[in-house]
Amino acid sequence: MPEREVRTLSTVIHELPIDSTSQQVSDLIWAQVGLYSDPQTIRIKPNQTSATAFVTFCDADLVEFLNRNFDSVTLSEKPVRFEVKLTREEYRKALRVSSITFELP
Repeated sequence: MPEREVRTLSTVIHELPIDSTSQQVSDLIWAQVGLYSDPQTIRIKPNQTSATAFVTFCDADLVEFLNRNFDSVTLSEKPVRFEVKLTREEYRKALRVSSITFELP
């Protein structure tokens, strides 16, 4: 598989308790939906009455989450599965032609 850039999705959680920590936010997300987010990448911004958390998920974590939740789902007798879609640039980087040989009749 070609080397690829890890893509991320940035989200914002509003109305958290003002003293929330990044570990608590990570634990909350895992407990509620089973999606991992690295506490070291979560930023907390306290406001006057609540806090806001900025949470980043990487594409591989989202794909793992979806595959785990669709594990027992089949359509037309085939399992449903997810994978990270490579960009055209990532495919181009992976394609290397070292030689071409023609054979004439």
